[in-house]
Amino acid sequence: MPSQEDIEIQQERLQLYRRTLAHYLRQQAELGSAYIPPGITNGILDARRNIHQIKNTLRSWNIILDDHPDDDNKADEIMNTSISDISTTSPVWFRQIRQQALKAYFVQQWNLAEELFIQVLAANSEDDEVRSKLKVVQQYLELDAFYQTICDLRNEGQWRSVLNALADLEEKHPKYPDPQNLRQWAMQQLELDVFYQRICDLRHEGRRPIVLNALADLEERHPKYPDPQNLRQWATQRWLPVYLLIDVSSSMSGAPIQAMNQGMALIWNELMSDGMAVELAAISVISFSSSAQQLVPLTPIIDFCPPELIVNSKEETNLGCALQLLENALQQEFVSRSYTCMGDYLPIAFIMLDGNPTDEWTTQIDRLLKYNRFTSIVIICCGLLVSIAYLASQVPDPRIAFIRMEEATPDSITHHLRYIDQISTIFNISI
Repeated sequence: MPSQEDIEIQQERLQLYRRTLAHYLRQQAELGSAYIPPGITNGILDARRNIHQIKNTLRSWNIILDDHPDDDNKADEIMNTSISDISTTSPVWFRQIRQQALKAYFVQQWNLAEELFIQVLAANSEDDEVRSKLKVVQQYLELDAFYQTICDLRNEGQWRSVLNALADLEEKHPKYPDPQNLRQWAMQQLELDVFYQRICDLRHEGRRPIVLNALADLEERHPKYPDPQNLRQWATQRWLPVYLLIDVSSSMSGAPIQAMNQGMALIWNELMSDGMAVELAAISVISFSSSAQQLVPLTPIIDFCPPELIVNSKEETNLGCALQLLENALQQEFVSRSYTCMGDYLPIAFIMLDGNPTDEWTTQIDRLLKYNRFTSIVIICCGLLVSIAYLASQVPDPRIAFIRMEEATPDSITHHLRYIDQISTIFNISI
């Protein structure tokens, strides 16, 4: 027994030949049965022969079919009429065929015009006007075929090829119409692709909230636009953000900055050894002195590479500037809970400095805590130049912890950094 696919193929072929037959019958009606060109006659016979064969095949498969009125040849004279019986030398025939050909030409029925012009030239090869118009008709048929090829490219989604082909078509015929609005479609696809590439660039910058908003805009423009780079999956992945704010003012030169470099490497190594941390943790590094700079945007721990910290020649310890940069980074990197995704876990910040801040910083840290953006902020005080009592009096909040390092040596600092995961547990990170 035939498969369902075989049956559907035969049914589609039946519909195709019925449409073809209807087209030829319309042409026959326009010309009149006495002046049917050979192509139309043969087309009618061929279409009916194929319809008859397909119907027999389907009925042999026990498929119930309806008979279309045009399926059978009720005009037997059409099948029995020999083209040689028609007097192609009759002046009346010549004038009528020529008139029909010109009519088809002016209404831009190019296929019919070509066939009739060929019949006219077969009867009178010296008809220069018809020969000239036949050349024009064939040019248009070539352009129509070329345009149909461009339509096929559109159906395949090849917008670049569509634009290139339209440029060739415009060069051949600058005023050729574009009834399918192929150029408009291709330009829209170009705009969408450029927009998607910009979203990919935002991904490389780690701006997940902006990526989500941009994807929402893209979906509104084109609901079925593909996401080959899996940007949505990346942007909605739930992270545990860890921000390191590190003082690189001139007083950090020597042992302190060496300890910080070793400490970051240790953090990375220890988190990489924790299976849960590998799945969740993401790290960002911000350095500050007279100004602040985000050395590393929020990056999954598996992709994180600790940057080398370089001491700045400036003496200022502008912690407020670093906290402002941290707030800006959160707006671009932290994904909040929404109806489409769970959002990130509340972040943690570690601030490492060796002296009291030299700018206004309490306002910024209050802002960060006011909006519940942090589970905890840990301030690691390196050396004796920074007063824990003074800092604690400025920001009396239980979510802020202070750690004193009596000596700013690599061993003492890395000893405290070794227990970052324990510090996280102490402050009850909610995941």
